[in-house]
Amino acid sequence: MKEILLNPIFLMPILIIGLTYIGISYTLVSRNPKLAFKAEKVLIFVFILVMAGFNWGLFERLHPLASAVHGTTLAARIGQLAIYGAILFIFFPRLSNTLKDSLQVLVITLIENPFLYLLFLMMSLSMFWSEIPILTLRHTLVLLGITTVAAYIAKQYNWVELCGFIKWATALQAILSLIDRDPQGKGWTGIYGHANGHGSHMGLSVALWAWYAVNYPKQRWFAVIIAAISLLLVEKTNSAGAKVQIFVYFSFLIYLQVVKKLPPKWQFVAVVLFIILFSIATILITENLETIVVDVLGKDMTFTGRRPMWELLWETKIKSHLWLGYGYYSFWQPWRGISDSGLVIMPNGYKVPNAHNGFMEIILDIGMIGLIFFLLAYLKTIATAIRYMNQSNQRESVLPFLFLMYLIMPALTNNRIIDFSDFWCYYIFVVVRLSIDLHQMSVSRKEQSKMLDQSVIPKLRD
Repeated sequence: MKEILLNPIFLMPILIIGLTYIGISYTLVSRNPKLAFKAEKVLIFVFILVMAGFNWGLFERLHPLASAVHGTTLAARIGQLAIYGAILFIFFPRLSNTLKDSLQVLVITLIENPFLYLLFLMMSLSMFWSEIPILTLRHTLVLLGITTVAAYIAKQYNWVELCGFIKWATALQAILSLIDRDPQGKGWTGIYGHANGHGSHMGLSVALWAWYAVNYPKQRWFAVIIAAISLLLVEKTNSAGAKVQIFVYFSFLIYLQVVKKLPPKWQFVAVVLFIILFSIATILITENLETIVVDVLGKDMTFTGRRPMWELLWETKIKSHLWLGYGYYSFWQPWRGISDSGLVIMPNGYKVPNAHNGFMEIILDIGMIGLIFFLLAYLKTIATAIRYMNQSNQRESVLPFLFLMYLIMPALTNNRIIDFSDFWCYYIFVVVRLSIDLHQMSVSRKEQSKMLDQSVIPKLRD
């Protein structure tokens, strides 16, 4: 098939047809702003599905990570870039208007959360000490591109609309995973290719749709059905971590009702303490408490062994590159053979594929300095979310905390944190959208105060 497509006899007609469709699409978008707006929403929905790991056919090929990883052919990279370029060209008439305030948004987010920018600076600079500079550069550029798209989405749509995108995306993921169950060894993997990832996504779906069932009575029955499907899928993944995550999400949402009544400074302390204590509890449950795991969560103990692995990683790999790490995504590259920095073998001969902990992955990538920048950025985002919760009248004002927990909880025993995933995109949604909303609230208060002063001063003069 590839040889046929590359044959000049077939290639030229295909290119002509493709360019014709691109031209027609460009014309339609430029002449019909409403159509452009609807088409953009469809693309955003597709973007969220792709970032969540939706691996059906073309969706898997659309994932930007394919342009960064080792082994991707030049033709595949060019093809993917051509698709992205075509999308940008088609939507150029809309983007020429919607991007006008981008510099202002950049400044607002920089002021609100400078540590996030320092984190990106650290990742970019890590190519200078990376063992594979070109690989680090490619992964950094791809992550920057994904983050830029997520920031654009957050800029264009209000918080309620963003939650709507995520809500319906999780519903579709649940339904498709019920159809394409794909049982593999441990449990169902659904549309994700791995049971743990499937469990984490469905854990968020359970919590999110349960919240909507409680807060939106008109959607209650549909929300309950999606939450029930998601809960069934969590059970079928046999992922103890996902079950723990659901418990933490519900506990946190209930806990926030108490936190709201505290002074702002104590709210911050209360939220941070909750995250720390429940993070420790999650690791203890999934690693040490055999009785809880076996009797309550229904999982055998073959998954244990992370603690010895973490100790081995610390002693043999992290200590020697403690402050700067090995360079973003230059660790865990098995294609390098014995030259791979990530060649870690347990005493029983098991080759460790990854750190099974998002925080350790950050240290391996960009060292303790990078971890400090991330933690500061995360803590600043918590403070921003608290301010937003206190100042906003929207029911969805508590949901930023759910997505902040979604970034951290799966990473305690499995996921990377700074990665090409919906976990990271939702975090960027929170950072950018809340920064914009708080800025607009501040400007609005100042204008109201100014108008009040202008109306009072003449009366005083009279």
